[in-house]
Amino acid sequence: MLPEGLPDASAQQALYQTLRAQGLEVGEALRITRQHVLERLLVLDCDAGLDLRGVTQCMTELAELALCEA
Repeated sequence: MLPEGLPDASAQQALYQTLRAQGLEVGEALRITRQHVLERLLVLDCDAGLDLRGVTQCMTELAELALCEA
């Protein structure tokens, strides 16, 4: 559901909006978005050695999305 690479704020927002358009409630859409983002970060960290800056940036953007939408 996410495009290849590090899921930036726009990719996270697009996924969230897609889930909401499918009829999911805010909490459900945020949880699923979080699950997809964390899964991607795990893969990038384990398979490609993602640096801490990338992880921190992505998690900060995810937190900002949750704060704005919740």
